Amino acid sequence: MKIKHFQTLLFLTCTLLFQLFPIVFKAQSTDFTSFRGGPRHPGYYQTKAVHHSPRLKWSFKTEGSVQSAPAIKDNMIFFGSADGNFYANDLQTGKEKWHFKTNASIASSPSVMGNVVYFTSRDQHCYAVDIKTGKLIWKFHLGKELPYDWAFDNIISSPTIAGAMLYVGSGDGYVYALDSKQGKIKWKFKTQGRVRSSAAVDNNILYIGDTEGYFYALNAANGQKIWAFETEGVKFKNEDWGFDRKAIISSPVLTDELVIFGCRDGFMYALDRKSGQQVWRMDHKVSWVMSSPAIANGKVFVGSSDGQFVQAVDLKNGQELWRFKVTAPVWSSPTAAEGIVYIGCADNRLYALNAETGEKIWRFRTNARILGTPIVADGLVYCGSDDGYLYAITGDSQADPAYTLPEKAVFWKESTTKGLANTFENYIKDYLNGEGYTVLDTNILEDFLRKRIQDHKPSVIVFPTQLIPASVAIDSVNTPLIRQYLNAGGKVVLLNALPTLVYVYDPATGQPVAINFSKMEPIFDIQYNGNDTRGHGGTYYAGVTEEGKKWGLRGGWLNRCCSVNPDQVSTVLATDERGNASAGVKNYGGREGTGLVQLRYVPETLSDMASLLAAIEFGL
Repeated sequence: MKIKHFQTLLFLTCTLLFQLFPIVFKAQSTDFTSFRGGPRHPGYYQTKAVHHSPRLKWSFKTEGSVQSAPAIKDNMIFFGSADGNFYANDLQTGKEKWHFKTNASIASSPSVMGNVVYFTSRDQHCYAVDIKTGKLIWKFHLGKELPYDWAFDNIISSPTIAGAMLYVGSGDGYVYALDSKQGKIKWKFKTQGRVRSSAAVDNNILYIGDTEGYFYALNAANGQKIWAFETEGVKFKNEDWGFDRKAIISSPVLTDELVIFGCRDGFMYALDRKSGQQVWRMDHKVSWVMSSPAIANGKVFVGSSDGQFVQAVDLKNGQELWRFKVTAPVWSSPTAAEGIVYIGCADNRLYALNAETGEKIWRFRTNARILGTPIVADGLVYCGSDDGYLYAITGDSQADPAYTLPEKAVFWKESTTKGLANTFENYIKDYLNGEGYTVLDTNILEDFLRKRIQDHKPSVIVFPTQLIPASVAIDSVNTPLIRQYLNAGGKVVLLNALPTLVYVYDPATGQPVAINFSKMEPIFDIQYNGNDTRGHGGTYYAGVTEEGKKWGLRGGWLNRCCSVNPDQVSTVLATDERGNASAGVKNYGGREGTGLVQLRYVPETLSDMASLLAAIEFGL
């Protein structure tokens, strides 16, 4: 009797807990193993976010664009590339564990169940691969693609797993239901066009759209149509517009009552899940809504193509709550976590926005457009780029009300010295200015330094040329202004081998005739190797250290001048063939990432400005 009463009491207690704390139990079900966080595609993750101070943890280079949103399981990250390979990498280091080769680009996002990862390729196959070995378990042919006369068909349907079934759309115009274990077809449903949207599934009902503007609710067990909704795009003729204004590329997101998706007709729709009737729609004024919506705290987040904005609308009525303008189309889909919305843009940037206000918190620059969808997991953001890299971005995972944006500046003065050209330096100056860096002349530089010495705000000053004004670097009585700034926790980045402070000039011609480090050494407390101008000590290959990779540097370069013994810097970022530090950091008591940062760039590295920027901003 006692046991029976105890079982009854336990049952009632558990029932009460589920009634009182349903959100707590739901929060534990965050799904990193599938596109958009599960078959309902919430786009919202119950996990630690990157609140500010973003920096690169690791990056992995493929040979094609990375538009596939990754999936995570068992300390591994899975994603595809336009090079035709599907990758499984170590989650902590980014190092490849295995890859699986297909016959075409992989833009779809994977789903993982058990020890199997599922994905589709443009070779018109759906694949099931063992996550531990990378060996093929099965593949299924998704038919022959239908003709398509319009551009920008870069997104393909990602597989959705619900129960023991896998659902995927195809370019042949069908939605397929496959047995996940064997890859055998259970049913297929014919639509009016290609299917690029990814299915959302809940309560045995599947929701998906096609490229002719039709949106469907299907019985997930047998593929029978429950209802179909015609978007505004069904009425249009693409020929009248000169571009596709019909297709539903966006993948739907589900609430208990609504299904929400975007369309190329320029609208985002919210339909009643049971009837298929329109509840509201948001007009993007012809601009494509390719982005798949995310939902968090009563708000719907989405990106807009030619409208060039990210938007939040009220879930109940579709009224706009805020709009964040960008300078390029947004095809990426938003991901929300801890009050932050992350989304990529064709301006090469990943943005972190305040979910309540739409204000920019931070942005991270890559070397090409970001069309794929980021995911957030355990205090990191993972995102692919058309530059061929998958990025793992870390940062501060605690919201800090006292946090202020760093002051970022670049000093610029045209060089009049023969041999000190400004071509590449000017490019770097303009690049940094585009990233929000204030361009300083000599007078403003002095004022900037004094302010930062007083307020100790996080800051960085970049010197892309060899010019460091003597007015801030040389003082026969007091500590030079630039050293005072460094002592106060400032950050100075030198992007060339030999600052003009080390040159000895011919008074008649004004041209450099010798090198003398004696002026520079006391300013920075660094002993440089030699004053010989004959070849500047030779040319040696330099490679990035593990610490340099942490700062975001990649690859290597041919190094001349200014290499120092490793004991002269606090952190070695790159070493040359002789073991000298060819890139490094001298810290003066400030937090990690501050101090004098000596980096080396050559014209070839300008194609990887994202790497240079990551090092410049490390620790900010």
